[in-house]
Amino acid sequence: MVVGEGRKGLHMKQLVLIGGGHAHLHAIRHFSTEVRKQYEIILISASPYQYYSGMFSGYAEGLYEQDGIRFDLRALAEQAGIRWMEGCVTRVDRVGRRVMTDMGDVLPFDVLSINVGSVSNSLFGHQGLVMKPSYKITEAIHKMRMAENPIVIGGGAAGVEMALSLAAWRGAHRIGGVMRMVTRSRLLPDGSDGLSRKVKEWMRREGIQVFENEHIHDLQRGNLLTDRQALIVDQMLVAIGSQSPSLLRESGFDTDRAGAMLVNDHLQSETDPGIFGAGDCVTLSRHPSLPKNGVYAIRQAPVLSKNLQRYMMGKPLTSFEPQETYLSILSLGKKKGLLRYGDFYWFGHSSWLMKDWIDRNFMRANSFISSSSKRK
Repeated sequence: MVVGEGRKGLHMKQLVLIGGGHAHLHAIRHFSTEVRKQYEIILISASPYQYYSGMFSGYAEGLYEQDGIRFDLRALAEQAGIRWMEGCVTRVDRVGRRVMTDMGDVLPFDVLSINVGSVSNSLFGHQGLVMKPSYKITEAIHKMRMAENPIVIGGGAAGVEMALSLAAWRGAHRIGGVMRMVTRSRLLPDGSDGLSRKVKEWMRREGIQVFENEHIHDLQRGNLLTDRQALIVDQMLVAIGSQSPSLLRESGFDTDRAGAMLVNDHLQSETDPGIFGAGDCVTLSRHPSLPKNGVYAIRQAPVLSKNLQRYMMGKPLTSFEPQETYLSILSLGKKKGLLRYGDFYWFGHSSWLMKDWIDRNFMRANSFISSSSKRK
C-alpha cells in the first residue's frame, strides 16, 4: 500500500522521519511555517512511545512513573500537525525514494531523516533482557526486579547505573537474592583506575557482587559460564554496548563496522545528500570514535532540525562540532549520584539532584503536553 501522496495533491513533497529519537522530537517542534506549506511530514516509529534513557535508572529505582520517562509520539505529532505512523521500517529504497515497512506500507519521500537509535548487543546468541530499543526497558526492569538470581552483564556506565538502581529497589521492597555484575574489564573502563576502585567499593557496600576481568563463554541450563566459574542466573540484563539496526546496512548505506550510517558534519548521508540522520544510528566520518551516548545525540538535535529545513529551502547547511569534554552524571541509587567532567568526579546527593533537575527539564522542554512525571 502506497502511503502519503501528499495532502494537497500529488505534487506536494514529503519529508519522512524514521524513528522518534531526541533529534526528531526537537525537529517536529521547530519546523517553520514555510516548510509545512511545501512538505507533508510523516513520523514513523516502531512504538507509540519514545523512552528517555537518562531516566532509566530512576525508573528502575522507582523514583519516576512510566509516563514520566516517555514521550507520546502520536500526541506530539498530532499537536505539531505531523502525521504519525506505527511501523518498523524494513528497507529504504534510495534510488526509488521509497521507505518500506513490516506492515506492507510504502512511503515515498523527497527528503528522509533517520533517528532510530540502536539495539543492544547479544551475548553469544543469548539476547537476555535489553535496554535498547528503548521501548523494551520497562519489561526488562520488571523482570530484573523480581528475579531470584539477577545478573547485569557489562561494567560500563549503563550497567553500573542499572545494577545500583535495581539493587536499591529490591532492597526497599525486601526482595531476596543478590544482585551480581559480570564485566570483561574493570568497572567504568573509560575512567581512571582510582574512580573504578571507588565505584567497585560503592557497589560492594550496596550488596552487589562484582566480578571484574571475567570473560563469559556460554549460558547453559540456567548457569552463566565464565572462564573462572558458573553463576546461577534466571534473569540477565545485557549492557555490553549496542549496534545500529540492520536496516541501514541492508539498504545499501555506507556504514561503519557497527552498521551505523556514515554522515558528514552536516549530519547528511555520505552517499545521498537528501538523507540525514542523528543519534546512535549514525557515525560522523570525521569523528569515527565519538561515543554513542545521549549527550551527543541531544546536541545533534538542533543541528539536524536546522539542516533539514535549510536543505528543503535550498539554503546553506550548518555543521555539528562535537565538544571534547562533557558533563555526565550517573545515578548510584538511593538518590546519590556520580558527577563526571573530564578527570574530575564527585559522589553524593548533590550530584543526583543536578541529574534529576536536568532530566526533568529535558522532559518538559521536549513535550507539548504536560508531563505526568512524579517524584516518589
